[in-house]
Amino acid sequence: MKIYDLTHKTENNMTAYSLEEKPDIKNLFTIKKDGFNVTSLGLSSHLGTHIDVPLHMIENGKSICDFPIESAIFEIISSGITG
Repeated sequence: MKIYDLTHKTENNMTAYSLEEKPDIKNLFTIKKDGFNVTSLGLSSHLGTHIDVPLHMIENGKSICDFPIESAIFEIISSGITG
């Protein structure tokens, strides 16, 4: 089985659905100044590569935690994708 990696690098200037959904990533502490690194991550659940589950559009719909991980692994058959 061929695996396609569809992940995106999460960064402040990445493409997002709206300006409100852009990530807010900032260094809180750095090795140079503080002796250690700590980064603050402000993220939307609708950012980058993700799966829209029923809860995204249906009140009381299923969330991602309601699905087994196996349901997100599948083969692409007759899709025209080659590589």
